Order: sequence, then C-alpha cells, then structure tokens
Amino acid sequence: MLEHKGTVKLETERIILRRWELGDAQDLFDYAKDPDVTTYVGFEPHASVEVSQKLLEDGWVNYEDIAKYKWAMMDKESGRVIGDISLVKVNDRHRFCEFGFSMKKEFWGKGIMTEVTARIIEFLFEEIGMHRIEIRCAPENIGSRRVIEKNGLAYEGHLRECYFTHGKFLDSLVFGILKPDYDKQKNKK
Repeated sequence: MLEHKGTVKLETERIILRRWELGDAQDLFDYAKDPDVTTYVGFEPHASVEVSQKLLEDGWVNYEDIAKYKWAMMDKESGRVIGDISLVKVNDRHRFCEFGFSMKKEFWGKGIMTEVTARIIEFLFEEIGMHRIEIRCAPENIGSRRVIEKNGLAYEGHLRECYFTHGKFLDSLVFGILKPDYDKQKNKK
C-alpha cells in the first residue's frame, strides 16, 4: 500500500521543494520563456507572464488530488522559484512512477538538479513506498542524462519517436531504478 502525501515540502542543501503558488507566475515565466529550457519538456516557451499565470491557475496550484505531485523548486539563497519537478505517471498497483524536471538555464551545471533528484528519489522510495522509478530524456539532452546517471538510474532502452512536442516527434531514452538497487547504493555510502 502506497502512502500518498501529495506535494509536501521537502528540502535539500540549496533548494526548498514546495507546492506552486499563484504568486510564482513571474518566476515561472522567467525560465519557461527560454526555448533552451522548454526544448524537451513538452510545452512551448511561454509568450508572456499571463501564460504562466494561467498555467498556475489551471491546475498547478489548486489541484485537489492528494496523490498528485508537482513541486516548485525555490532557491534558498534568492527565494526565487528556479524550476519544477513533476510526477508524470503514478501506478499504485505496480508501485511505479515516472518524473520529469526543468530548471532555469543560469542554474544548469551546478549540481542542483542532481541534488534535488536525489531527494525526490529518496522521498518516493522511503516515504511513499514506490518499487520502481523511471526518468526519460531525449538522447541529445546530455545534462539531464548526467543528472539521471549520477542518481544511479540504469539505462534501459531507447524509444523511437515516442512523444510529440514543438511540432515534431522525439526519441526518448529510458532510465530506471528499483528499490533494492537504491537500498544497495544507499548502504555503500
């Protein structure tokens, strides 16, 4: 039996993971307008802060499903939201989930997403009771692949043209980790 808690506040050394708030529209727009950030996330760059505000109003903020997980990544130093993490699939019966992430470009390459991903994986295995976690990324997305591999997920396959975004079909690499593998990695530290 999984222990769903919804989007609870989590912390890492540099980031607070929390629910989205309506007041986060400007911060969301600041990174969601960047085509480099949105290349692989499945939505077009935001054309205005109003687009970001509508997205927050239409479901990122006031969702009722306790089992839904969608975190705003708030930088502790600046107090600004710099990215997001979302569970895109949750299967209670099989204790499986998949998640994705995006982050403001100026924070890339600093180990922040690796740190945040480790905390999400810990939460999903230890507090929710998942057995398998999956993350996918485009073959060209080297930064995301590094984050995934640093967190111990194993490469499992290449899906050809499995999702449509920005007017074209894209491939996806599949990475996964099982709870027993996570436990072994944790015990080695």
